[in-house]
Amino acid sequence: MWKLRQADLAQFRGGGGERFVHFVDRLIRAAAARGRLPQSEILAQLRVNIKDGGVDTHVKQAIPHDPQGWFATPTCWQYKSVDAADIDDDVKKRTKNALQEEINKPHVVTLLKSGCAYRLCILGDLTPQKALDWEAQLTRESQAISPNAPPPRVIHGGNLLNWAE
Repeated sequence: MWKLRQADLAQFRGGGGERFVHFVDRLIRAAAARGRLPQSEILAQLRVNIKDGGVDTHVKQAIPHDPQGWFATPTCWQYKSVDAADIDDDVKKRTKNALQEEINKPHVVTLLKSGCAYRLCILGDLTPQKALDWEAQLTRESQAISPNAPPPRVIHGGNLLNWAE
């Protein structure tokens, strides 16, 4: 079995996030292939210097037999090749923190209203409590956008290691 360590993810830092985007997109495409979802159902933007409205990858359909539980519905993915400390999650500092700003970007809003679930994927690792806190914040925002929006999820370094293995 192929075993990875947190330090192995360090190779995806830098490069404007391009290496991280490519890595996560490969994982998504592998999950789709495993579930026999046609690759044509995945819309991806690999160039990180193009405005994307908050969506790096859009999986237009659920992926059958998804062992992670992240693809039960169509999903839209935003990637951040940063540590958790680099994301401002303090709601007291200003009107909207970085999490709220991300999920309220134009293309994300459109996809949430169409039934997509939001996935924030970061390179850094989160404690279980911090991941739950972020998901709660994103859930409040997604419900304000669309009461029928599926629950958002935060996928972080620890999740990525297990997924890749």
